[in-house]
Amino acid sequence: MAINMKPLIFVSVLVAAFAAPTAEAQLLSLIGIQGTVPCTTNATGSSTVAIPPFPGAQVQLRCSGVPVATATTNSTGQFTFFLDPLSTNLPRLLGTCNVVVTTPLSTCNITLPAVGGLISNLVPGLPTTVGNVLSITNLVALIFRYVQNV
Repeated sequence: MAINMKPLIFVSVLVAAFAAPTAEAQLLSLIGIQGTVPCTTNATGSSTVAIPPFPGAQVQLRCSGVPVATATTNSTGQFTFFLDPLSTNLPRLLGTCNVVVTTPLSTCNITLPAVGGLISNLVPGLPTTVGNVLSITNLVALIFRYVQNV
């Protein structure tokens, strides 16, 4: 007498279907670092005088002195880096990383120094969610200060 395998296969497929985890939409994540580079050596943020932006400046994200990302500012001096949170440690970013402007300040204003550059620490910003698909942890380079050795 031959065994009918159809019911056994059907039950096996049914068990496998119920045992498999249901697919849920997963939120993708990024770390965003942004800021606006000023064309000045004294950008403390307390001035009421409008500070011109530094367009076309080369900007580096440096962690423990090592460049890990680069960007160029746009016409309004703004830049953005996006990093993968799976390969980037957020506490390390806040503790050992800086945004460094490597383009000489004299490029945006001939009266400013041709050596040295601007540097900024990172501070937490507000998180951003794009739809139900993307979550961005934002960090901001808020106040740039002039240093002679970059």
